[in-house]
Amino acid sequence: SIFVIARNNDDFLYRGSDSSNILVYDVIKLASPTGVAYNKSSMTVTWSASSNASSNTKYKVFVNGVLTTTTAELTFDVSSYSAGSYGVYIIASDTGTIENPNPKYFDSDPSATVTFGKLATPIISIDDNIISWPAIENADYYDVYDYSNIVQETSDTRYVIAASVPSAF
Repeated sequence: SIFVIARNNDDFLYRGSDSSNILVYDVIKLASPTGVAYNKSSMTVTWSASSNASSNTKYKVFVNGVLTTTTAELTFDVSSYSAGSYGVYIIASDTGTIENPNPKYFDSDPSATVTFGKLATPIISIDDNIISWPAIENADYYDVYDYSNIVQETSDTRYVIAASVPSAF
């Protein structure tokens, strides 16, 4: 319950008022979003709505602990993120609308964190008929292409161009 008492800095001149009317209300903590997942093919993080969400519920998206955006959607596009490793979690929030602020909801606890990453781009060089590149952190293997065709899958950081392959590299 909430009530208000008016006060004055000079207690000798003015006494505090009587208590205002008492307002009783329920405070509801929003449930954490669930099902947080990274979709590699669409390069998005998705989640399910808070189980007690209202039509005003928004979702705060945190990337590596930093608030990145607030959205009403249940998806976050991560395609613009550069090479590296990222952790994403979501907090449900409901502050109502400008016309009707809704103080009865508290932010949810953070959802589970989902991690995703993007490998650094190999920089290749050629010496005679050997193409090589520095190892890429977290890469398990490399696909070597001749135009749009894979010519080799290798865990090595070099590729030997066969004598029969045109010198398009």
